[in-house]
Amino acid sequence: MVNLRIALLASVLGVLIGCNPPATNPSDYTRLRAENPRSILVVPVINRTVDVTAPDYYLATISRPVAERGYYVFPVNLVKHVLEDDGLADANLVHQAKPKRLGELFGVDTILYITGWAVLL
Repeated sequence: MVNLRIALLASVLGVLIGCNPPATNPSDYTRLRAENPRSILVVPVINRTVDVTAPDYYLATISRPVAERGYYVFPVNLVKHVLEDDGLADANLVHQAKPKRLGELFGVDTILYITGWAVLL
């Protein structure tokens, strides 16, 4: 009987936790759309997770959905090698570099900076 009550309580809590209200402040993309970028540079990901290989897996998958939206995405492996040759081997160094420098290096309209976080439950 006690196990049944605990299971029922856990189920109710699981449903209540899953019922989050929608975001009250949706992102405003009007400035991005006004700029009308054509190409996006995806720079290496800053890893804040416990998985050492997470940034490489994320870089391998992020290009497709961005490209499917109609943007030209520079090949991430090529970008990584060019940045390493330019002295920006670490993702933290890339994120601290001036965007204008990166834009001139690749000739891009937009740069996508990503920080990977792990959610531990």
